[in-house]
Amino acid sequence: MISCSAAAVRLLARLSAEYNGKESAAYSVNPSPAMNMEQSFFSDNTLSGRLVTGQDCPHPRPVVSGNGTLVTSFGPSGYHTGEPNPGMQVFCLAGRRLKGPTAPLVRYGQVTRSVLVDGEPSEPSRFQQELRPREGLVLSRLEHARLTERTVSFVCLGENSAAFQTTLTNTGGARIEAELRVCYRFGDWAGEIAPGTLIFTEELPALNGMRLRFQIEDEHLGAADLLSDRPVEMSAGERSVTLVWRCDLAPGEHATVSFLWGIGDKRAFRYTPAQWSFEDLLARQKEQWGEFFGRSSVQVGDADVETLRDVCLYSLRCNSTPWSIPPLVSPSQWDGRTFHDELYPFLGLASSGSLDLAGKIPLYRLHTLGKALERSVFRGAKFAWESLEDGRDGSPYGPWLEEHFHMGQFAEAAWQFCLYDGRPGTLRQFYPLISEIARYYELNLVRFDGEKAYVRECTDYDEAIFPVANGMYTACAAIRSLELAARAARLLGEPEGTWDETARKLRANLPCLEAEGRYLTAAGARHRHIAEAGPVFPFRIDPGSEMAARTLDSFCEAVRTEAGLQPGNLPNYGGRRWLWTASHVATAYSLIYQPEKAWAILQEAPRATGPALTPTESVGQGGDLALPFFTTSSGAFVFSLSSLFVQISDGGVTVLPPLPAQLANASYRGIAGAGGLVFSGRFEDGRAAGLTIRAEQDGPAEVLVHRSLLPDGFGGWDSVQDAAEDGAFWRVRLALGQGDNVWRGA
Repeated sequence: MISCSAAAVRLLARLSAEYNGKESAAYSVNPSPAMNMEQSFFSDNTLSGRLVTGQDCPHPRPVVSGNGTLVTSFGPSGYHTGEPNPGMQVFCLAGRRLKGPTAPLVRYGQVTRSVLVDGEPSEPSRFQQELRPREGLVLSRLEHARLTERTVSFVCLGENSAAFQTTLTNTGGARIEAELRVCYRFGDWAGEIAPGTLIFTEELPALNGMRLRFQIEDEHLGAADLLSDRPVEMSAGERSVTLVWRCDLAPGEHATVSFLWGIGDKRAFRYTPAQWSFEDLLARQKEQWGEFFGRSSVQVGDADVETLRDVCLYSLRCNSTPWSIPPLVSPSQWDGRTFHDELYPFLGLASSGSLDLAGKIPLYRLHTLGKALERSVFRGAKFAWESLEDGRDGSPYGPWLEEHFHMGQFAEAAWQFCLYDGRPGTLRQFYPLISEIARYYELNLVRFDGEKAYVRECTDYDEAIFPVANGMYTACAAIRSLELAARAARLLGEPEGTWDETARKLRANLPCLEAEGRYLTAAGARHRHIAEAGPVFPFRIDPGSEMAARTLDSFCEAVRTEAGLQPGNLPNYGGRRWLWTASHVATAYSLIYQPEKAWAILQEAPRATGPALTPTESVGQGGDLALPFFTTSSGAFVFSLSSLFVQISDGGVTVLPPLPAQLANASYRGIAGAGGLVFSGRFEDGRAAGLTIRAEQDGPAEVLVHRSLLPDGFGGWDSVQDAAEDGAFWRVRLALGQGDNVWRGA
């Protein structure tokens, strides 16, 4: 079997830069609308998308593709290539795990390809690759000495299959015999398999393909098929199957072949299709991704920001598992285990009109509450730092085991879901989760000192220094959880206990530096960390005091470098650009109604991405990427952008905040508000020129609208029952009908 070596991939990246006449081109993004089926993906044998450039691309990365259950990443060929980042280039099924204390994901193998010309191996010298997030497609073009190879590939959004279509074009001056060998090999990127794995192969001649059956650790039982739409030669190895397709090409001629790989197991049986066509799969892929992206949009006059939102949403959807959303369903990122980061994907999806996907996240915590109670010996809900799908602990051993703020983020996600959903009974459903998290903090983390209380020593958000006393992020998580539980108890008529009183005592002792009027990372801390933003976001216990505003300003000044905002000022954070940090701080500024600062940070956010505006955890100044397609950053950025236009108060009221001056002519569609309402709006010269509120049913609603958006109020809108000044806002009471309620401007 011949595949792209690491050296070949590096050569491809370098030659791609030269070929495109730019500094680099690892892959590109096309933010344009979907093409008609009649149109070719390739124009004049080149990709039609907008190329994204950087340095000489010394750090290429594969492109993720998935449906939330089946997830993988494709290399430069559009198939698996091993390098770059081999840990990403393997098929994984969410929730299928091996035995052991950290329960790694089962690695279901790779589909690689090789090309031969007149019987000799042919390696490409140049390549281009493009991600089309709105269509869920990866397009790859490789230039060989005597032919061009073009591939369209994708994991099907609606089934556990991956489709590939490759076209070979003779670019030389003589007739050639071209050969494409496609191999499915079971195991990880190095071909390793779990001990005791049993593999059987069989030919499927009527389907031009082969099947590989597997049994893993006496638990996982299933089969994977590799099929072709053309006659092929079939062969099997010890743990692999190979299909070989040949074509005879005159100069200028081309030929096309398609392959379908699919997998099923006892958890999700898959029928092997008796008939299939790549064109049908492609049409269905475009339709399903079009529905997802059609739920919402923003127009801010900045193409990079808008495209980054698309790629972030793409990453979130690819990794939206039946349980939650991990950083990536991949061995390369915590083996797909979930932890506190899931709050950001929840907020990103919920705010952008996908509450059906977002809601799985707090429901997952509710459904695994029993495991969390067992873990604390029934002293409240102690969720694992890195959770498996059934709630078991998959964490490795380390100081993160003494982090406790994540419970507060789970309570926050549950509360926000109740606000977005708004249906009677939702809060009652989630009350056990919220109340048991409050009990955990009160019984295990809080220590009392007269009229004050503090959080015991533990590892706080900043894992660079531990343990710390009265860590800010953990204290905020405890206060927020206690106050949410008390509020929920009052609304439901349940006993409140001492939750409010304990929260009040913790508030009285939040770590701060009185001389500078700002919050501290922890009691007596001299270093800075984004934990200082915790009172504003995500825990919202300080809605915008002068201390909160000074803390955000001081933090940004202390951690800003030429690369951008860092999570902290310790040396281990330096020299990198952090997308999730920028998004987190921008959201905090939006929530305290300082939109100019929020937008300035968000405009810088695309600099903290990889090639093709790939969301990452961080990017080094040399271009090296940490955690490409990182869903934490993806969710944080999408939610931060949504928060510029629509917010929700703790009282369940939708807030339309002031706009930054730079977005005076922006528009948005499908951004979720409170109680199931969905908002769309457009602005002219900083004022609202139109607003649509979509309601699921007839009923009253209340909205806070910043008066700068509507200096004269909603003139002539029959839906308005009453409008009164409330500080800087109009408090508007409406009677909405089911469907779209449209105000077209005064």
